[in-house]
Amino acid sequence: MKTLPTVLTAIDALAQANPDARAILCGDRALSYGGLSERSRRLAYGLSKLGVEPGDRVAIWLANRLEWIETALACGRLGAIVVCANTRFRALDLGDILERSAAKALLFWPGFPEAKHLDVLSNVEPRQVKSLKYVVTIDDDVGASRLASLSGKTFVAYERLLEQKYLRRSTVAPQDPWVLFTTSGTTQRPKFVMHSHTSVGGHAQDFARAHLFGHGTVLCVPHPVSGVLGFTPTFSALAAGAPVVLISKFDGAFIAAQMLKHRVTNLSTIDQGLLTLLNDAAGEPIFPDFRFAMFGALNAQPEDCIRIADARGFRCVGSYGMTEVHAGFTLQRVDGSPKERAPGGGFAISPKARMRIVDIATRQALPAGQIGELEISTPNIMLGYFRNEEATRAAFTEDGFLRTGDSGFLLPDGSFRFIARLGDTLRLSGFLVSPVEISSCVETHPSVLRCEVAGRKQEAAMKAIAFVILKEGASFDPTSLTDFCRARLAAYKVPAKFVAIEAFPTTEGPNGPKVQRAKLREMAQELSV
Repeated sequence: MKTLPTVLTAIDALAQANPDARAILCGDRALSYGGLSERSRRLAYGLSKLGVEPGDRVAIWLANRLEWIETALACGRLGAIVVCANTRFRALDLGDILERSAAKALLFWPGFPEAKHLDVLSNVEPRQVKSLKYVVTIDDDVGASRLASLSGKTFVAYERLLEQKYLRRSTVAPQDPWVLFTTSGTTQRPKFVMHSHTSVGGHAQDFARAHLFGHGTVLCVPHPVSGVLGFTPTFSALAAGAPVVLISKFDGAFIAAQMLKHRVTNLSTIDQGLLTLLNDAAGEPIFPDFRFAMFGALNAQPEDCIRIADARGFRCVGSYGMTEVHAGFTLQRVDGSPKERAPGGGFAISPKARMRIVDIATRQALPAGQIGELEISTPNIMLGYFRNEEATRAAFTEDGFLRTGDSGFLLPDGSFRFIARLGDTLRLSGFLVSPVEISSCVETHPSVLRCEVAGRKQEAAMKAIAFVILKEGASFDPTSLTDFCRARLAAYKVPAKFVAIEAFPTTEGPNGPKVQRAKLREMAQELSV
């Protein structure tokens, strides 16, 4: 197979070879490769005539729709840079993103049924949209009169940009930046992770190969394309000639129906999303065309995903990724046993990628089996953090490895086992301990539905605090939980205190809700032990 360096060149080649082949399916709408190539060219021309130039930032504030993909490709053709904005952003978040990215254009859907985006935009501070010149609207010709905060901006309907001729040639270089993703930090303002055309395109090839994309592949994308968990699979599949089923709202029963209707073979999601899908689709038959799902472990226990999915005809595979190196940087063996497929981590899907584990204090490389921080070198790594040279320098080692901020260890076969974010890893009695190891044990207690473990500093020592959500009708018995753990864990791993709560604090990230472990640490610190 000929190497195609960018997603754009791959899609154009596919459009020329088979213009009628399905590319995107979204609700009752569909678009072929020929249509996707032509419409994105027309849109690129329309944006250029509007005033968008190479290097300009274009913010896409949309749910999963055909227009999201078309606009991203159009920006790529122009040399403009996509700013990914999550539809859950409210005025404070959106204003900050628009201001710091200095976005020149904003694309949004005024009638988006899941949120009142007109109200959100109305509450954005005028100073935060000084750089904004153009506002492109979908399905609703909104004028500036309805958005006082955007007075003086040029408003244009999306379809009008498609009415003119299309851009025939692009002078964009493969190493030029294409997309900015926002990180999901909870203690500081999000950074903008900048990826080039070749970064996305190179990883797309590796992703397609690792996920066995081939004849008959149909990918379902239930997560926002504004985050790498949605973006990476979508553009990897499109570049490989595999049609993509875009889901605009995460509804398990609807997703299951779409998977059956379109004979979906592959799915990329997170643990909680997978469990929601399987629980909501309890009445659906086993999916006859399904091959496997990649999932990232964020909140639930991966063993639960494997057990339930295997019983329903899913083959689930654990993975690891981050915005700086895309989703699915590593993947467990597709043909592995349930125990082998469950953990987060796996083998790097790029043959040129390198991983090492270093001691947190000395920064020296550690042998297999020892826990430390993961460092990564890969051709598909980010260009850096947009307009943040200090953060970019701090993210890389002198020899070019990315400091991930994640803890784990290498196995003798060269694969990586993810443990937790470095700040979540516990040092108990001098040993580095995964909080997941403790929470997994607690969750086997008959009264416990879910458990999260956080550390509490007490003088010079660290104590493990277990926050538990009880099963319906169960009573809270800390003594029973302590005795249960003592019989199963090393003494230093037994939580110093158990706390029953109704729900874990969560935050909405670009890839879905995540437990706020920093908040749990704050809650743990406030306890008396």
